Amino acid sequence: MAKVKIQGHASGTGTLTVTAPNTSTDRTITLPDATATLFTDAGGTITGNLTVSNTEPQIHLSDTDATASGYAKIRGGASGAVFLEADPTNAESSSHITFKVDNTQMGRFTTDGLCFNSDSAAANALDDYEEGTWTPTYTSASGSFGAMTYTSGGGVGRYTKIGNLVTLMCQMGTDSVTVSTASGALRISGLPYTPSNVGAGNWGQGITSQNWGGDNPMGVQIQENQDWLNLYYKTSANGNISSLNVTDMDTGGDSNYSRFTLAYITS
Repeated sequence: MAKVKIQGHASGTGTLTVTAPNTSTDRTITLPDATATLFTDAGGTITGNLTVSNTEPQIHLSDTDATASGYAKIRGGASGAVFLEADPTNAESSSHITFKVDNTQMGRFTTDGLCFNSDSAAANALDDYEEGTWTPTYTSASGSFGAMTYTSGGGVGRYTKIGNLVTLMCQMGTDSVTVSTASGALRISGLPYTPSNVGAGNWGQGITSQNWGGDNPMGVQIQENQDWLNLYYKTSANGNISSLNVTDMDTGGDSNYSRFTLAYITS
């Protein structure tokens, strides 16, 4: 049988007291087969992993002096990373991590993304946020341009994607255009995400344009399931819109400027 030894400190003068709880049930303290320091209310350090096993395990971090400035910290190690993981073995369904402030649920992470407040609907979960750049280019419905040089401030695009909503900005202009075999409708290609087929036709947006050879574009229109935009102009002040043509481009310098902001839905 293993022995139990309680040993006082050679330089200490205090008394160690072990107090039994007020219970009629036997209690057992099982020590690990290793040299370690037990936790006390004065603090302590664990070397290794802390495992809490229960039907509903909980670790409470409490502000003992109940002051308004009280707070609790969870800090990462040398790598600077802190992992909060729910159901790592995927043994359950509908697992989530909930965040509360002043006993009010502010949000939770689910497998669908981030849900705000007490919402848990998959359709409302934010599953993506992204900022980036895209490179807009003029292309044609038929054939291709031989060469095209963009101005130093032209051919610039930026976008922000929040969930399935893409908001993009575009500024472009040309210093030289070689038409070659390009013909038909003029387009702007290179969208960062392909627009979804939302079942409500195509969506348009007005633009600012200048220094074109023929008609100036007045708007761009999203094409569902395509990574390009159509350019449109009005045939008269109160007339219909019509597709801008490659022949409307100016082939010289400091020309064919288009500037716009556009939002659309992607999958």
